[in-house]
Amino acid sequence: THGLMAPLAEFWLVTGAALDRDDLAAKLAMSERVARSWPTYEVLARYAVFLALSGEAKKAQELVAKSLRTFPHRRDLTIAIIRRAQAGDPDAISPLLRAAQEASTGS
Repeated sequence: THGLMAPLAEFWLVTGAALDRDDLAAKLAMSERVARSWPTYEVLARYAVFLALSGEAKKAQELVAKSLRTFPHRRDLTIAIIRRAQAGDPDAISPLLRAAQEASTGS
């Protein structure tokens, strides 16, 4: 996306994107750009899901841990986003979900 409203348009595209592997490279690139402008708990959780789906589990887990330190009051919502992605690819998302649950409890 290009133009004056591109960052806002990408924010809405990222927050509405399906949490799956369809067009994963584009979702990953866009969520990375949006996270630089609007690093909200929702954008960071979705970016972490896309990282996990792309095989970057460690980077995804580190991002979620940092997000939960920054937004501890959004713990349940962050975990809910990750849970929604789990049904589509449990092997990729379950470790991220465990890491989020452990990070948020201080384990």
